[in-house]
Amino acid sequence: MLHRLFAVRALGLFDVLSREQLPSFLSGLLIGHELNDLSADSAAVHPIAPSLLSAYEVALRLRSHPARGYWEVVAAPGCRRLASLAALAPPVAGDPT
Repeated sequence: MLHRLFAVRALGLFDVLSREQLPSFLSGLLIGHELNDLSADSAAVHPIAPSLLSAYEVALRLRSHPARGYWEVVAAPGCRRLASLAALAPPVAGDPT
């Protein structure tokens, strides 16, 4: 993987990809690497930002794996829980920790 990351830099240095294309290329490279070991029957959940959802959906579809976005369902409760654990907000009701 490391050699591929350095290749991204070279693609920019030799003007194979423009500066504007490099972030998308790098995201695709990292998403592909992350999903590389995903089996067809896996029910993996990947917490991702809405801005990356379409990239993940494309990558998962190319692997014939269903994709479903849950951002609106998990984002607010997840942030609230993290704030609670960091003592930045009151404990979440019913939370055992």
